[in-house]
Parts: sequence; structure tokens; C-alpha cells
Amino acid sequence: REEAVTKPVLLVDTNVFIACESIDEDDVHVNAATAVEMVSEANSLGYELWIGPGTVADIERDPNEARKAASRLQLRKWRILGSVPVGDLATRAGYTEPLSANDRCDLEMLAGLESNAVEHLVTEDEGLRKKARNAGLSDRVMSLTGALEYLRKLNGSPTQLPNVEWGSVYQIATSDPILDSLRGDYDFDVWFDKVRKERRPCCVLGSFSRGIE
Repeated sequence: REEAVTKPVLLVDTNVFIACESIDEDDVHVNAATAVEMVSEANSLGYELWIGPGTVADIERDPNEARKAASRLQLRKWRILGSVPVGDLATRAGYTEPLSANDRCDLEMLAGLESNAVEHLVTEDEGLRKKARNAGLSDRVMSLTGALEYLRKLNGSPTQLPNVEWGSVYQIATSDPILDSLRGDYDFDVWFDKVRKERRPCCVLGSFSRGIE
């Protein structure tokens, strides 16, 4: 018989959910641009985006009634992870009794990951990532930026390396101190003049306009 086709799932923590949804013109989350881009990449790859039941609980604890009502509407766009057996995961992850409400939320997400209900967990909570490492799940837990880079690679999108700028060799001044170490056993200046005339592409750490760092 024909088997059901399932889509890969990214489970996002409350802090990522808020970044995805907080794009009001008067209150744009600091991670909103990265979060929206991650969602776009995930959608193009056919990923589903889920939240844990703890995110729903977090929203229900919000004392701001107007914001809570808006968040409830936003929740309707997301699929919610069902109940998953935890077993001895709390001990292996390093949680101690009594568990706080936040601990229980985190544990639910880690249980969903360990049970393979979801492929990856995306969170900005370093404490949660540490618990994932304790439980041997760290290779499937990513920060928001890490998730975006991971999805870009899967999608074949170019990854922007930090502090790297692409240009042409002719944009580098021949007097730049970084070139001094290259003027050694061969006629570097003759070669450099040649590749400048060829307009050969190159990259620098820093910026051509600021000079090489």
C-alpha cells in the first residue's frame, strides 16, 4: 500500500515564535528579520514549523490581555506538538526536582526531539541548549541564526560569511601592509600587477573601503 509522506519539522521555542510574530511597526523584535527569513527558507524546503505546548502556556500567562488575544490568533497559524513520554529524560538532561513551569516546557520540547516527532529544535535559550547537550541531542538543536544558515545550505542559497567582502584584486592597494609578508622568494609585485590587470576576483576580511583587517 502507499505510505504517507511526512514533511520534516522544525520545533521552535517561545523566544523564536515571538521573534517570528512580533513585527508590528511599533514593536519589531530584534530577531524579527532573521526569524522571518528562517521561516521563508523553511517553507521553500517544505518544512513544517511547530511550537510546543509550553509556548501556549507562556502566552496564557501574559498579563497583557490585548497582547494575549493577538498572540492567540497568531497561534492558529502554527501546529502544536502533542504530548510525548518523557521517561528518564529529565535526569539525563540535568533537570532537578521540583521542575519549574519553564523546565516542564523545555522538557516537553526535548522529549519531542528525542522521540523523533520533530527533526530539529530552534531556540535562543542557551540553558536549554546545554540541557540538550547533556541528553546527547545537541546536534539537532540550533540557535535562530544557526537554523537559518542550516536551511540556506540545504536550499543552495549562498551563505554570507562574517566580515568577508568579495571584490577584485585591483581594489587592494599595493602598499597595504598585509601584502608585505607575501613579498618573499618570488617576484610578488610582478605577479600582483598581472592579476590586477586581469581584474581577478578576491575576498578580504573587512572591507575594501575600510582596508583589509
